[in-house]
Amino acid sequence: MRQEKTAVILVNHDGLRDTREAVESIKKQQMALQIIIVDNASPGNDADKLEKEFKDVKIIRAGNNLGFAGGNNLGMEYALENGFDYILLLNNDTKADKEMIMHLLAEADETTVTVPAMYYDSEPGTLWYGGGMVNKWTGNVEHLSLTEKQICSFATGCCMLIHRSIVERVGRMSEQYFMYCEDMDYSIRLGMAGVRIMYVPDAKLWHKIGKSSGGNTSAFSIYYITRNRLFCIKKHVKYFRPTAFWYAYLTRLIRMFQLICRGKPEWKAYRKALHDYHNGIMGRQEADGMLLPLK
Repeated sequence: MRQEKTAVILVNHDGLRDTREAVESIKKQQMALQIIIVDNASPGNDADKLEKEFKDVKIIRAGNNLGFAGGNNLGMEYALENGFDYILLLNNDTKADKEMIMHLLAEADETTVTVPAMYYDSEPGTLWYGGGMVNKWTGNVEHLSLTEKQICSFATGCCMLIHRSIVERVGRMSEQYFMYCEDMDYSIRLGMAGVRIMYVPDAKLWHKIGKSSGGNTSAFSIYYITRNRLFCIKKHVKYFRPTAFWYAYLTRLIRMFQLICRGKPEWKAYRKALHDYHNGIMGRQEADGMLLPLK
């Protein structure tokens, strides 16, 4: 009987220390795995350092910063071409429990994507993601606190295990987003294709949430989350209720004016996001009047 092969994909951009810690946690898993690191053109020569340090890890060098979706897609392409049966997408700023992948594999199949319980690295006992749902009325993605194994409607891109046949059927992540909301888009596409998302609480990891982008209040996060959320709602207009677009749009306008009143320059990121949404500008961008950290 053929043993199924599993590949773990990490995307790195100037995150050498985090990526090292993630690799070390994966190496403690109680099974044979192929780790694939896609280096998104790190300025600090991260790829060479990782290649020298981890001889058994496959390093793929992207010619430029492809973003979260593009980097993962490059890794998935390699995994599919080399006959891997399961693909684990995993943020590089995470640390996995030594039995995490084993628990995820136990519940995964050709019709089921599995996701673990995800805790804050800074507060190891506090749940960050305990299953999730896409709210069709508001366009929000909501993290739940489920205590038992359960089907849900949102798989965060931080960690998800996918059978190769699902990738072949549903496709890879949309690179239009560059960063943020590509996992909401992918979750919707999975559901439309009849693929289940199974939350597996016995599988655990710890996430250094918000570290690479400065948190959801940074100009970087504000711009991409705002623009991409509106784009995703428009793209899947038949999935969402009519209220979703207006809720998302008006709440962002309110937040922009709140920042203006408080004299906070991040309001410009909201303005640029709304402008680019209306003009169909997607992919990697900079906010007008302020340089975004392009990670």
